[in-house]
Amino acid sequence: MTDLDAFRAGKTSGYSIQALEPTEVLRISYKNYEQLLYKNPLMEQYFRRVYERSYAASLLRIQLISRMPKQAFYENFASKYPDFLQRIPQKVLASFLGFTPEYLSELRKNRKEKK
Repeated sequence: MTDLDAFRAGKTSGYSIQALEPTEVLRISYKNYEQLLYKNPLMEQYFRRVYERSYAASLLRIQLISRMPKQAFYENFASKYPDFLQRIPQKVLASFLGFTPEYLSELRKNRKEKK
C-alpha cells in the first residue's frame, strides 16, 4: 500500500494506514525500489500486476458505492467477507463502507431481524 504520487515525489502522504491485526510493515525508498525493478524484471512484472489489480479493485469499489443502494452494498460486502465483519470494529467498517456507525448498526439490526 502506498500513495504513489507521494512515494515518487518523496513527499509526505496525505493518507494513513491503520493495521487492525498484528502486521509486519516493510519499507523501501523510491530510489531502491527503482533499482530493484531495474535489476529484477520479474519484480517489475509482479508490481505491475499488483497495481493493475489494485486499480481495478478501486474502480469496482467506487462503482459499487456510487451505483448500489447502501443496503445492497452492505449485503454484497457481508456475503463476500463474513469473517472480516466479525474481526473489525464497527466504526472502522462503517468508515470503509462510507456509512455512519449508526447507519451500519441499523443495517446489521435489520439483517438479524430478517434471519
